[in-house]
Amino acid sequence: MPNREDVAAGAYHTLFLRKDGTVWAWGQNTKGQLGKGTTSPTSTTPSQLTGLPPIKAIAAGGSHSLALDDDGHLWTWGDNANGQLGMGSMGATPVTSPVFVVLPGNPTLVAVAAGFMHSMALDTAGGVWVWGNNSNGQLGIGASPTNLTTPTTVSISGGAKSIASGWYHSFAVGNGGAAWVWGKNNAGQIGNGTSGATNRTTPFQVPITGTVTMLAGGQNHSLALLSDGKVMGDDTARSLRAERRAGARGWRLPRRGALLGVPRVDLGPEQQRPARARCHHTRHFLVTAARRSAAHVLLRQ
Repeated sequence: MPNREDVAAGAYHTLFLRKDGTVWAWGQNTKGQLGKGTTSPTSTTPSQLTGLPPIKAIAAGGSHSLALDDDGHLWTWGDNANGQLGMGSMGATPVTSPVFVVLPGNPTLVAVAAGFMHSMALDTAGGVWVWGNNSNGQLGIGASPTNLTTPTTVSISGGAKSIASGWYHSFAVGNGGAAWVWGKNNAGQIGNGTSGATNRTTPFQVPITGTVTMLAGGQNHSLALLSDGKVMGDDTARSLRAERRAGARGWRLPRRGALLGVPRVDLGPEQQRPARARCHHTRHFLVTAARRSAAHVLLRQ
């Protein structure tokens, strides 16, 4: 049985995947992102989505949602103004119930990720698929087209083993442990030593020393989890400021990184290696310890 139980946070909505493969949703629904068949404004209590087979992975974007079923097939719903549902079309009318989407060649998918207006998927062969808005080069296929309604692959040398997305930038961890980033770079989130109006429209390999196991992105920042348990990123906006919580271990970092440059701040004693990392769209980065059932570090931008 696939390893289930997950949570995904969009801009104003939340998805929860239960161990039984059901998906539950709550929050804003003005674009049908809750998959309830309507665009009712808000749902303050979780409700189960209907019409889905057993699901093994979920992702939430700005106002759209993604899910992978046990057979590795894609389901999407919500806002489709920029083609982020991958249906081959786009428009102002939201898709309020989950729809089955077949990618070209019908690959088996193992992971999904969602940006603010774009989407990503990873297949069993290490291929990275992208679609939706490309106004900042976040699809990694060059500066055009502005919107892509049918999923296509982006070239990652040697293939990828995981994917992630910020609001307008995207990530892939290569099979060899390299960090690949592309998209918007207004605050240096690409990690290439620059920031400003010049975006990265094709994948860039970030010069990180060590083996990267996971990447995560917020609205304007990026973070990397290394195999030795270190978390790397910039701290100018206090993105790596750890807060001590009652009953949990944590760190408060005294130094701040430079806005420009490659990732340079790390944290985490060797004996407390994180097993998982997640960065919410704008505010939080979550690290879960390998031997703890609850998160023990909360990093705030």
